Amino acid sequence: MPSDRIPKNTTRFGAARRKRIRFKWAGQGPVTVIDLDGGTIRVAQSWRRGGKPAILQFASTKFDPALSATGAEPQELGKAISAALRDLNIKPASIVMALPRGLVFLRTLTLPAAGSIAELASIIQFQISKDLPFRLEEAVVDFTILRFLTPTAPNVGQASSLPVPAVACRQIETIASDLPAPPENSPASAPANAASPVDLSPASAQPPPLTAQTAAAPDQVEVLVAGVKKEIVERHLRIAEAAGLKLTALGLRPCANARCIGVRSAADQPHAVGLISFRSDEVTIEFVVDQSVVFSRVASVTLPSHEPGRDTSGFHSVPDLTRPSKDFIPSILTEIVRSLHSYESTVRHCPVAKFLVVGGTSAEPALVSALQQRFPMPCERFVPSSAFNVEGVDKESGAGALAALGLALGAQDAEGLPFDFLHPKRPLVPRNWGRIKVLAAVGVGALLLFGLAGLRSYQMGRRLQIKEQVQAQVTQAEKNRPLFRDMRAKAKVVRDWTAEKRHWLDHYALLSALLPPSQDVYLTSLSTGARGMIHLSVQARNGEILAQMDKRLREAGYEVKPLAVTPATDKFGYPFRSSVELTLTSKMKYDLKPAGTASRPADEDSVEPPAPDIAPPAKPAEASPEAKPHLPLSRPADTLSPSGVRGAGRRQGTQ
Repeated sequence: MPSDRIPKNTTRFGAARRKRIRFKWAGQGPVTVIDLDGGTIRVAQSWRRGGKPAILQFASTKFDPALSATGAEPQELGKAISAALRDLNIKPASIVMALPRGLVFLRTLTLPAAGSIAELASIIQFQISKDLPFRLEEAVVDFTILRFLTPTAPNVGQASSLPVPAVACRQIETIASDLPAPPENSPASAPANAASPVDLSPASAQPPPLTAQTAAAPDQVEVLVAGVKKEIVERHLRIAEAAGLKLTALGLRPCANARCIGVRSAADQPHAVGLISFRSDEVTIEFVVDQSVVFSRVASVTLPSHEPGRDTSGFHSVPDLTRPSKDFIPSILTEIVRSLHSYESTVRHCPVAKFLVVGGTSAEPALVSALQQRFPMPCERFVPSSAFNVEGVDKESGAGALAALGLALGAQDAEGLPFDFLHPKRPLVPRNWGRIKVLAAVGVGALLLFGLAGLRSYQMGRRLQIKEQVQAQVTQAEKNRPLFRDMRAKAKVVRDWTAEKRHWLDHYALLSALLPPSQDVYLTSLSTGARGMIHLSVQARNGEILAQMDKRLREAGYEVKPLAVTPATDKFGYPFRSSVELTLTSKMKYDLKPAGTASRPADEDSVEPPAPDIAPPAKPAEASPEAKPHLPLSRPADTLSPSGVRGAGRRQGTQ
């Protein structure tokens, strides 16, 4: 983003503006953290870069401090957060927030080792219900595992912590694995080397890895349990909803501070770091060992009034401690001494190697001076902006960014935040086997029902497909029915001819040779009947021709039954019509040589109709023998056409 678009009260990391590379394993993507500190709202965004959590952006602005008070309306606070994000030109879809130490009940418990996290959660729920200041039904309880304890552990009060796999995974992924171990007399690592996006590698070596002997059979487990009222969690959800955002996680501020410090101790020289954090609503004293908060409490001191710290804009950031009261610093020292004694009474206490003072007030230098006079170990002020190489950050914004930066880094760890009150670790719910059986039976029944429905649908689809195919075949067959009927008729004729053992084709050829030529006679119909009957209908020029035809048929062996000869008008000049019935006999011989064949007329292949001016003679009986009669254009009778055979077959079939 160009620098001219950044508000004046906004700070960003110069190193984070480099080209952002997205990795396939980046997981959930960027995380946006919102931290409310009096009249200041701080926003930090983190991303996994090169397999390590890194800060992409940090910005801060001011708003009305009355809205961040405990009794403020969530709707008003959400609207103020939304307006502040618009001023910062940040548009996150989801956010992560943290609860202050004063709203959370913390307790360290040593419990028997359980087989799973759910079983351990059940034990913790039972044990913590005795210590909670409110009812368990009204609380949200979460926990984190600190270490496993084995019978062979030497002096558990002074031994180095034995990390569990869950906590070992929570060790900062940004720490380089190939760093050499420091010498025995080396001082504690400097704060500038802790949780830096440029160099997150601490000066000390990593703790020893789990071995088969130490991690195989732990007898006890040490956990840090946190409890908060449900109404507080619901209030933060309403705040995010009013801001138009989705709250994805709700962590714990002391754990965020420890994550940002990122101080680790050597295996042979375990040490703790004391952290005094100044906030607008509380002052906390914490002791951190291996990035785990082993002790945390709110100092019982009265913060100065906000009135002297009112600026020109009418907003407050943190209490104005430019001139702290005479009893304020001694009260803080007293609380630190009490907390140190309480910490040394715990089973996991280690020598305190350093005190760090964090906050955006003006009392930090005075407290550092008082601590240096009171304790022999190093005491210094920790400014996260210098540790993370933040460019152009004022003292107020940079010094108070510890919780926001730590929460942003912790949200990008592989295991997430140590405490997440939106998604706490819950005990194993007892199984209701009766309900499980009923649900299983219902599921099996539903599965069978859906299976049968699917099978029915599949079979119906197949049957419908077959039906469509058959319907298409039937439709095609309906179109071909006349052709099939004709083929069946022809086949029947052939079968009948074959069954009668009559050589009809021979008779066809013989009749073609015996009948007079077409100049004298032409055939009008030819049909066959039962018992070897042949019916002929002819048109002749005169009666003599019919007599000659009768004679030739008898000579060929046919039994001729002549019918009446009737005169009939014919347009072709054939005035005599006669019908003849021929009966086949067994004495017939099919010899075509004596019969011979008539010569073909010249116009036999003519298919043109006769000219309209040509008409048949009115009196064909009076025509002279020399005159040429008009020949019909049809095929002569001595060459029977196949159509005659088909007609004969149809007639025979009807008979």
